Amino acid sequence: MSGTVEAADMRYLGTFDDGGGFVAFTNNVRLIKTVEDLEGLNIRTEENPAHVAIMRSLGASATPLPWGELITALETGLADGQFNAPVLNTTFNFDAVTDYTTLTGHVYNSAPWVVSESWYQSLPEEHQQAVISSAREAIQLSHGMSGALATASWVESCERFEECYLMPDAERERMAEIARPAWQEWIVDDFGMAEARVQGLLDEVERVGQQLAEDDYRTYGQ
Repeated sequence: MSGTVEAADMRYLGTFDDGGGFVAFTNNVRLIKTVEDLEGLNIRTEENPAHVAIMRSLGASATPLPWGELITALETGLADGQFNAPVLNTTFNFDAVTDYTTLTGHVYNSAPWVVSESWYQSLPEEHQQAVISSAREAIQLSHGMSGALATASWVESCERFEECYLMPDAERERMAEIARPAWQEWIVDDFGMAEARVQGLLDEVERVGQQLAEDDYRTYGQ
């Protein structure tokens, strides 16, 4: 994406959790334990084509609806279920309109933190350092707070919904393997991003993940 940051005149400071992190399904039909359990379910999604593509790849129908129509859709049967972070599922009392919840983590809610590059460059160096260090500290704190809130909210979900299920890692990976090609097809064919750039991004994510794991082991495991 060379040139994109410069063209936008924005400086990236980091990515923080937005909306509680990883998501959990809630629905009225059955407890979702495997990918096959999504077959035939009508899931409300955000008005986000990527989410629609992912749900369809997993065998579910997708009904894009604005947030304000979600509760009514679940009450009337227009949608069988939805997915949001556990803290939203409990805060907005989705247990009153759906019976089952499964933590799948198939979507992670996040948002980039950016500031004007022109503004940043106008600052004295010591102020630039303060902006960067403060932003990095705030992001780390937000990840910790979001993780604690997500954990507490999931425990509360299991107390409030009729049944809850924490999908095992192996099944989550299976879900990702099914959904990833659909997301790639959408972002290339519909969104218009070059296929080579998308593959390069995924390869870099894999490389960085492996590098971090190796660094952690060298620092803490030996």
